[in-house]
Amino acid sequence: MRTRIIIILSLFIFLLSVAVVASDIDQARELADKTNDLVESMISGTVGTATRITENFERLFEKAGSDLKLLGILKSNYENVINALGNSLAEAAFRVSAATIRRIDELGFKAICYYVPVKLGDRIFLIDPIRIIDD
Repeated sequence: MRTRIIIILSLFIFLLSVAVVASDIDQARELADKTNDLVESMISGTVGTATRITENFERLFEKAGSDLKLLGILKSNYENVINALGNSLAEAAFRVSAATIRRIDELGFKAICYYVPVKLGDRIFLIDPIRIIDD
């Protein structure tokens, strides 16, 4: 009888620990999904902004005609704006992903960043959503 009680209690404790681990992995997946949704939203908004900037740049570039000095200034300003936009996106996405990875680590799981190319204007930036690798 005593052995049965110990076995039943052990089984109950085991099932409880499995439920806690399942809950933790579900929480980790939810954190990763929410972070990736946020990063995707950031990418989408930034791509839209870059598209509008590029369209405006192209219109101004056409209007500048053969004024080489103005064309050079327009091109330089355009490149600076696109670089700033892409770098801001990359930095913000990294901060969000890094914070989530730390939280997933606290839950006892591992996650990594994986890089996706994002084209802004004529440049490619690598942005880092996350993936849980320990499930």
